[in-house]
Amino acid sequence: MTSLFQRLFGRKERHDQLASSGSPQNDPVVGAELLKNRGNEYLSRGEYAEAVALYLDAIRLNPLYAEAYNNLGMACLEQDRYVEAERYLAQALALKPSLVEAHYNRGLVLIEQGKLDDAFACLHQVILLKPDYAEAYDNLGTVCRVQGKLEEAIGFIRQALALKPDYANGHNNLGIVFKDQGRFDVAAEYYNKAISLKPDYDDAHYNHGMLLLQMGDLRNGWAKHEYRWRTKNYSMRQNPFPQPRWQGENLQDKTILVWGEQGVGDELRYASFMPDMPRLAGHSIFECEPRLVKLFARSFPAVEVIPRSDPSHPRTTGKDIIVQSPAASLGRWLRPDLESFPIHNGYLVADPDQVTHWQERLAALGPGLKVGISWRSSLMTGSRARSHNRIEQWEPIFRVPGVTFINLFYGECREELEQVERQFGIRIHRWDDLDLKNDLDEVAALTMTLDLVISSPSAVADMPGALGKPVWMMDMSHAHWDSLGQNYSPWYPSMKLFYGKWNEDWTRIIDTVARELRLESGKG
Repeated sequence: MTSLFQRLFGRKERHDQLASSGSPQNDPVVGAELLKNRGNEYLSRGEYAEAVALYLDAIRLNPLYAEAYNNLGMACLEQDRYVEAERYLAQALALKPSLVEAHYNRGLVLIEQGKLDDAFACLHQVILLKPDYAEAYDNLGTVCRVQGKLEEAIGFIRQALALKPDYANGHNNLGIVFKDQGRFDVAAEYYNKAISLKPDYDDAHYNHGMLLLQMGDLRNGWAKHEYRWRTKNYSMRQNPFPQPRWQGENLQDKTILVWGEQGVGDELRYASFMPDMPRLAGHSIFECEPRLVKLFARSFPAVEVIPRSDPSHPRTTGKDIIVQSPAASLGRWLRPDLESFPIHNGYLVADPDQVTHWQERLAALGPGLKVGISWRSSLMTGSRARSHNRIEQWEPIFRVPGVTFINLFYGECREELEQVERQFGIRIHRWDDLDLKNDLDEVAALTMTLDLVISSPSAVADMPGALGKPVWMMDMSHAHWDSLGQNYSPWYPSMKLFYGKWNEDWTRIIDTVARELRLESGKG
């Protein structure tokens, strides 16, 4: 098999002839540069495997070629191969410490890995070497934003725009920071500026759509929410079924396939559309997370519920299916305004036998309120972490008398719970025979027996909301889209929102929840 070098410059025998004749193409340095440049062409087209192969060939020709290592790191970064990317970029910098692009790209890799302090240092080195590097200032702003340092983020991004006024990415990122501050009108201005500079800027369109939803402009927000499929970070399936997308047309006597997207919490929320489907379509099929099939099938007897699988369930290719739709896209047609959200007492139905079982188990814990708790998500990367907290911060809540606490967090947390129990002298109940992550039908039954759930934004908060049980959701970001611009959740009438502000810590929110819990327990 011929190497990439041979395919570019001829067979090895011809290469040897060129060498003997003193041709410049025999020079390893020149040959490596040609390979790197060809790799750049593939990289620009998104053909990453080809680019990687060419860069590796370039390095084999010239092992001291720092720029090839840098570009190899870039190609790995584009494929989310962060460990490899960091290794190659570190090699580039070992060979050439002044290589600005390698410092910059390594900063991007470190951001993706959540190594924010290291990323800041790396990007700061970039501007020391090249003070007019606008993109480095912009990404310093990104680091500060994820760390919750929003004013510092604004300062860095403004520096980027001072150097490069037409930098669409900087305007978009400044919009994100102002959104995080709750300054929605200002955020909209920057999103629109980014779009005016780059009309096909899908991320800016998507961010603007999410902002419109958060502001309560549902009609326009839902329309722009469709840009999610064009963004790099939207990791769901892009359109796994051959049928055309439903665009709101009449479905009488026709079959529609609806498919779940995003995480379990999102599927629980968008399942609120299922009670609408029988009056809209002759038949509806709902393809969902396998852990939710039993719960959804019981809750929506008029809907055919099937599990998501790879390859897809055979039912998804049924000839009777006329159209298909991702679940969130139904919002555009079924929830065009706030008035279209139904007042409900829960649209999910837990197993009655399991409910009885958990009623007996909870009764054995003694009198008082039974309160389920969850303080964080299993995914604590980037700015998501700011919406969650540490369980030791819950001390004022745990000091409320007459309350029995039950753990609902579905990730590994044994050490956290044991530490809090020792520290505060309380008991947070959990059961080894209950799989909080995988047995969601039984989790629904347990939730139905609780008096209240207190949670940060995660599927744990969506479950009681979908069951019609009282749930208090704590979130440091008042821009969370559960509220759709309101001081309540249109999705879940039983949910009470406790929002913080961008420039405060958790103290006020947790103290407020503790006071309300005292009133609820009748001990205040």
